Order: sequence, then structure tokens, then C-alpha cells
Amino acid sequence: RAFGSLRAAASAGEPLLPALAARVERVLGCPVLDGLGSTEVGHTFVSNTVERRRRGTLGVPLEPYEISVRSEAGQGRVARPGEPGVLYVRGPSVMLGYLGKPGRTAEVLSEDGWLRTGDLVHVDGDGFVHHHGRVLDQVLVSGRRVSPLEVERILGQHPGLVEVAVVPDGSSAGGLHAYAVAIGGADEMALLAELLDLARTRLPEHKVPATVNFLAELPRTSTGKIRRSALRPDLRG
Repeated sequence: RAFGSLRAAASAGEPLLPALAARVERVLGCPVLDGLGSTEVGHTFVSNTVERRRRGTLGVPLEPYEISVRSEAGQGRVARPGEPGVLYVRGPSVMLGYLGKPGRTAEVLSEDGWLRTGDLVHVDGDGFVHHHGRVLDQVLVSGRRVSPLEVERILGQHPGLVEVAVVPDGSSAGGLHAYAVAIGGADEMALLAELLDLARTRLPEHKVPATVNFLAELPRTSTGKIRRSALRPDLRG
């Protein structure tokens, strides 16, 4: 096999949909280990490992880092087990601050070294960290906050998709639109019906995308991240 010597592959930078992870693992013949790091930490601090992994999660905290999940609305209250909240991390490589920006630094870094990452997560009973998107990526739909990542994870379970991105339409009424890359040769009309049926079965009505649009590829930034602003109807101009 071409990849017979591989023990594992690592994924970072974008949420890894379980269906995509399964396809890559079949090709490589080894586990794909999703994880989370940041520029402010300078290192991956939560990750699946060869010895301890669970598909669909970010994995577990890596030594010597500590993490804390805190309620968005609870003045820093530590979230209960299984309760989503904002992820904080502390460790030896966490930045000292943003150069020349003390105000910005104070917003995210406490005096005792805890960095507010801006990620929404929960930790399950086995210690695995589940990602719910970024705080700033949440959008209002029918007056309720929605994480597009939640919708992407549901649609991304369909075996006919390579990848999918969900964006708000930016209107006062709110609403979501999905942009997907289908596996070559797929019947897009049939796939559209199946995706909407999947969404209606697994999501409350206000989270079901108003449209699903198929593209040959999703627009990306120079670092390979999906450029969601290029997909939003209100920002395309």
C-alpha cells in the first residue's frame, strides 16, 4: 500500500466532519487525529491521539496544558459536565499578550494566565472535547442563536458530500444557506432532497437551510480555510 507505513495523520485549521474523516482513513489506512491549537498558544493543546481518540471530537487536553469550559452568560462560571461554554486554556506557551494592544490582551488573557480562545465546546463524561464552533460565528435565526457548524455537521454526515459550509443570509428575517461539494457523478437533485430531509429530521425548523447550493469547490483563504464571507448573499455584492 502507498501509505502502509503511516501510523496516523493529523487534521487542524477547520472542523473535521466525521464523514470526511472516515473517507480519509479508508484511503490512508490509519486514524486521522483532529485537534485544536491557536496562534496565541503556539501549539496544539487539545487533540485526539493514537492511543485515545473519538471520531467527531477534538480529542482530549494534551499535557502540560489545562483547559476550562466556562458559561457564556455566567460571569465566568465553570460549565457543568456536558454543558456548552467558552473554552479557556492555560499552559507554558500561551502568549504574553498582543504587541502594543494592552486593551485587546486584557479582553482574552487573565492575570493568572487563562486565555479565552473564543471556541464553543463541551466536555463529555470521558473527557473528550466536542466543538460547537466559534462564539463570533454564531448567527441569529428567528431570534435564536445558531452555530452554523452544528448544521454543517449534520449535513456532512451524508456520504454524497465532500464538504459543506453553512452561512447566514444576512437579512433582517435571518436564515441559513448551505454550499456543498458533491462527490463526482452524484445526482444533485436527488442529493438536494436527501440533504433537506436529513436536516428536517435532525434539526429544529429554524436551523434547516433555506437553500442548498452545489459548487465545484468552496472558496478558500490563502491558508486553506473556507472563505465563508464569499458565500454570504449579503456580502457578495
